[in-house]
Amino acid sequence: MELSDIQTLKTDVNSRQFDEMTGVLNKQTIRDLGHELTAPGADSRFYFCMLDIDHFKSVNDTFGHACGDDVIIDVAHILKDCVGEYGKVGRVGGDEFMLILDKVSQKPHLREILSAIRETVENKYRRFKDAIDITVSICAALYPTYAVDFDNLFELTDKMLYLAKSKGRNRYIIYTPEIHGDMNGIVKVENVTAVDSGDQEDKLRLMLKLFEDFLVNATSKVQDAMELILRAYDLDEVAIFTDGLEKSSFCVKRVNKEGDRYDVVDDSMSMNFLATETFQRRINVNHVAFINVFDLSKDSGAEIKEYMEHQGYHHMLVYQFNKNGKTGYVVFISARENSRRQSMVESNDLIYFSRMFELRRG
Repeated sequence: MELSDIQTLKTDVNSRQFDEMTGVLNKQTIRDLGHELTAPGADSRFYFCMLDIDHFKSVNDTFGHACGDDVIIDVAHILKDCVGEYGKVGRVGGDEFMLILDKVSQKPHLREILSAIRETVENKYRRFKDAIDITVSICAALYPTYAVDFDNLFELTDKMLYLAKSKGRNRYIIYTPEIHGDMNGIVKVENVTAVDSGDQEDKLRLMLKLFEDFLVNATSKVQDAMELILRAYDLDEVAIFTDGLEKSSFCVKRVNKEGDRYDVVDDSMSMNFLATETFQRRINVNHVAFINVFDLSKDSGAEIKEYMEHQGYHHMLVYQFNKNGKTGYVVFISARENSRRQSMVESNDLIYFSRMFELRRG
């Protein structure tokens, strides 16, 4: 960062109103402002936004906490620049920020600001893209059109932020009832229908719940558990083969993709190449194979490469198991152009789920 940038961020940091590390408003101050603008008789009309840094846990794990702090400071600086005179920026903890755009009430203007934030963050960290995608997810809602008070507004945007991250991250969502339904239909991770893809704590809660409901008690259906995994880990397909490779025993797939929304449906597939000697050599001692279509050559993986290119798959994690004396496979697939390799933490979670299925009764 340039010296002038650091000086700008440190302005008034000693004030009780400002976050010491970033120089933006602190949690209490930004919340007080929200309550003030939504108090009875305030006659305010503004957009309220919440923002998370995607993959932030992986940033700390990969580059260290000092780098993580630098990222938070950089993002705070970008937010202040992009918001400018049109509102206030506050940090509410960790990598989460609030924006109160009290001089913005029209959607086109809001889109300009949110697009600038998203693109500036993505471009700034493009050099890290091979290791980690440092991007942001943002949600926004208009007051008083879609909320009656600040607590109601906060709850709506908090749920929308979970939705934005579960739909793929690196995006902004502006709440529209016709598209997203009423706020009561947007369920957070406590009810296990949408999971923040960038927050490992939420994924840990999901894995613990699956351990109890899916493995120990065996009360969750296999397809339901697979859908949770698909949504939480931003996958396109998840398939399980237990009785040969001609047809999957279970398969769920992302379909009907429209902007930030998609459905998950039951599907079927065949993967005969999993039994070939070429593929079997790729399975490591932990019974796992990581396949990246871009790393395959015509000599060493022609059949695999041909299959993946035909299907449009970019990355696969395959777990080979033995259940009831039969060899089977759990396959996790990413197919979109902006899909990325799973981090080691995420890959371990997927392997853990595969082992749950291997040990599950029935």
